[in-house]
Amino acid sequence: MTTAIRKLRMILNRLPRAGWIASLFFLGLLMLMALLWHQVRTASNIELPVDQHRISSMMGSMAVPGKGSREVLILNSYHLGYSWSDNEKRGIVEMLMKADARIQPLIDFLDCKHYPKMEHFDRLRDLFLQKYGDKDFPVVIVADNPALQFALKYRPQLFPRAAIIFCGINGFDAKVIKGHDNVTGIAEILDAGNTLEQALKLHPGTRKVVVVHDYTITGLATKRETEEQLKPFAGKVEIQYLPNLSVAERVEHLQGLPADNLVLALSYSLDKDGQVINHEKIARLLSQSTPVPVYGLHEERLGYGIVGGRLLGGKLQGARAAELAARVLAGEPASGIPVDLKSPTRMMFDHNQLVRFNLLAGGIAVLGFNVYQRMMAEQEQEKLHSQLLQAQKMEAIGHLAGGVAHDFNNILTAIIGYSNMMRIKVQADEQLAFDASQILSAADRAARLIKSLLAFSRKQVIEPKPVDLNEIVQSVTKIAKRLIGEDIEFRTVLRDKS
Repeated sequence: MTTAIRKLRMILNRLPRAGWIASLFFLGLLMLMALLWHQVRTASNIELPVDQHRISSMMGSMAVPGKGSREVLILNSYHLGYSWSDNEKRGIVEMLMKADARIQPLIDFLDCKHYPKMEHFDRLRDLFLQKYGDKDFPVVIVADNPALQFALKYRPQLFPRAAIIFCGINGFDAKVIKGHDNVTGIAEILDAGNTLEQALKLHPGTRKVVVVHDYTITGLATKRETEEQLKPFAGKVEIQYLPNLSVAERVEHLQGLPADNLVLALSYSLDKDGQVINHEKIARLLSQSTPVPVYGLHEERLGYGIVGGRLLGGKLQGARAAELAARVLAGEPASGIPVDLKSPTRMMFDHNQLVRFNLLAGGIAVLGFNVYQRMMAEQEQEKLHSQLLQAQKMEAIGHLAGGVAHDFNNILTAIIGYSNMMRIKVQADEQLAFDASQILSAADRAARLIKSLLAFSRKQVIEPKPVDLNEIVQSVTKIAKRLIGEDIEFRTVLRDKS
């Protein structure tokens, strides 16, 4: 900057006095345009500190075991084609890709619906040693109860340094992960209580609720969880849990239910004979085999025969687990992240089933009010998020304005200084003296603008003071006329000072 000012002074000394003004303004404008172009190009690379961008930017410097590795192992408890597992996988992969597109998810299946007793785990361990023995995974994501059991049991041999993130865990008990470092995740908490409460509002004459579940680890865990949630209904309605039956026996039992009964379907994927059934098929079988309404707890069954309920979806579970994994990959220890015990559920209904059972509009209105309240809360949260984004954008603009103001202030100092020198030298020439005064007046306005920019960027204390609006309007009239064009007439109406 000093060299530039010295050169500018040499040039001005060689010019006639009348050329000082034009040259000074021309050079100042060139410097200002170059500075603004540099600042705009710099600002175009600014990344707003939104959560998603923060996760992505932090990925570049992993502070976890397996540093440098972008491979994340996803252990799925069941099999490809099982809708709950497929949705979990989809949620995990999509969220990981949003966090960092360089992540390479490796997906494996334990097939525990077909082999629920898990006798094949030792052989799977040997297979995984061959497949992943040379891997150093920073994170292993396990979906559902069997995968968590497998990961904790064989962790020392398969991935001793990896953090374990779980999702879809029914009947979660903190004792399961006690003594294991760097393990966290999201529990699968089904909302049977709210589902039954809303169902009874739609069917006030209900006397009995028949609960359907299987006798796998998951099925029994959901039964225990449901028993606890339905305790407040004791004495209001009879609750019956069906024994371990084959599909045919279950269908036969449900066909004879009286009109004052309801069916509540929990986790059900394996019958007494070992037949594996997915969510869609069991929902369709239950709905077609009984004349009474069937309610459920999983989104995967909606549209296949259940009336509705407070539903939990596999995709949201998987996405939440991936968010936790992204935090771990960014350097946050998994052991410092508490287990998420608030499963995301939504009240959802199938219109066709509502029509089938001729549900009263009044009953739907009651439920609609609850759903409306939830929607309003979600909209309010989205509004707050938008306001946060706007505040972050304004903060970024403030930094930009501060940078421009600081650099331009250095240029302005030189302009003001040489303008004062010029005014002293040309006092004898009335026209040049007037021109010099115009330069100083413009420089003073620029200095006030700089103060405003610095105040906006929070780098200078605001100093409010009274101003003469007439004077301000008159000072910008000449510039404004040039900006609006010759085809537009510019008129000013000033306040009468008298």
